[in-house]
Amino acid sequence: MTTIYLFRHGLTKEAEQHLYCGKTDVPLSSKGIELLQKQKGMMPDLLGYSFYSSGMKRTDMSLEILYPGVDYQKEAALREIDFGIFECHSYDELKDKWQYQMWISGCNELNVCPGGESSLQMKDRVISFIKKLLAEKEEKRIAIFTHGGPVVAIMQYFFPDENKNFYEWRCACGQGYKICLDGKNACYEKLDFVGGS
Repeated sequence: MTTIYLFRHGLTKEAEQHLYCGKTDVPLSSKGIELLQKQKGMMPDLLGYSFYSSGMKRTDMSLEILYPGVDYQKEAALREIDFGIFECHSYDELKDKWQYQMWISGCNELNVCPGGESSLQMKDRVISFIKKLLAEKEEKRIAIFTHGGPVVAIMQYFFPDENKNFYEWRCACGQGYKICLDGKNACYEKLDFVGGS
């Protein structure tokens, strides 16, 4: 049996302002820190788990607040999509720009953010890392601190038959999923903690 805990990082000021934020290395907001500190006592006991972070300030801070003192590995493959020229801008700021209109029209999976990457490129690097991680040995206990896009990519990879879109799989900041893999069987539960955002 392999168990994977997926955690989306805590709240940031950029998330509070509904800005596109991928490659920009921002910390948690004061509210994000406060919410995670309230959530800390509700977290599952992950003694013996291998911890991974995307290596961004927001994921590292989240991991260190919720599981202080644990060793963890930073993996750039787990980073959020690179939004290129749309980084740290809101929908209202971008909606009338032709580059943004081109990006959101047509196939959202394949359209590349100018100066950034596509959803498919992000998914490919995230899933390549997950496959490599799972190939190392049969039974694992893994905890991953990452971002909204990678969480969705991983859930869609393990549970394709559910045909859920990005918004159906997306979880709030500080929330996540528990995945159990046993041979060809896979199941999950959503982790909704009181105090999540």
